[in-house]
Amino acid sequence: MRHLVFGDMHGKRINELESVIDSEKIDSFICLGDFDQVNVIKDVIDLEKRFNADGKSSIIVPGNHDYAIFHNKDLYSGTLDMQDKTVFDLYSELHHNSEAKEYISYLLNKTHGVETNIGNNSTYVVHGGLDGSLMSYFRCPEEIEDLWFRIDYGDMDYPKNFSRMKENGYNLLLRGHDHHRLYGYEVSGNTSFSEFVTKGGKFELKDSERHVVNPGAWFNGDYLIIDDSENNVSLDYKNIND
Repeated sequence: MRHLVFGDMHGKRINELESVIDSEKIDSFICLGDFDQVNVIKDVIDLEKRFNADGKSSIIVPGNHDYAIFHNKDLYSGTLDMQDKTVFDLYSELHHNSEAKEYISYLLNKTHGVETNIGNNSTYVVHGGLDGSLMSYFRCPEEIEDLWFRIDYGDMDYPKNFSRMKENGYNLLLRGHDHHRLYGYEVSGNTSFSEFVTKGGKFELKDSERHVVNPGAWFNGDYLIIDDSENNVSLDYKNIND
């Protein structure tokens, strides 16, 4: 299967991904949350309906912005500034649209993460992570930490996630939140290696038991195609502006 992975839309419409879906022969899509605006929520709802009608699969998880906006919680983010919106603006917009409001409520009230399989990898999909830094929300309530965990604040965060993955039997953690195209993998025991995929490109998963993958932010035009149709799983990091 060929999976399209994107997230962290932050108000950026996903219309441009339609041509990617057709040209890349996409079988499944995975959306990692942080919609912000109602029109983006409705875009994803429509895409999910289209995939379901075609017998194709989809996974959508909520992000930390979705939680903050739904509950009108204080949140500072440069992406809000770039949209010229406040949390209250987006809260008001969301709660005046019943379809979008019900959809975000549904996402937030089910488990934040989704288990699936990509190739032979037991995979967990979540916006934030299983562990890591909470620098952006020091007093984050435990029940929503998985929406806020950051993994790009130092090498300590990767081993924490690999340890949690091992406990749960996951080989692959697919996440967003940090807005960086990142790939981390376990080298041995408690050590790991991570790399910024700054120039994009296609490569296969390393020979490692556990992997953490971030497609980057659709807000910046980033998306990822994962192909597990062969023996080895390939990651193809792309940007719509390339």
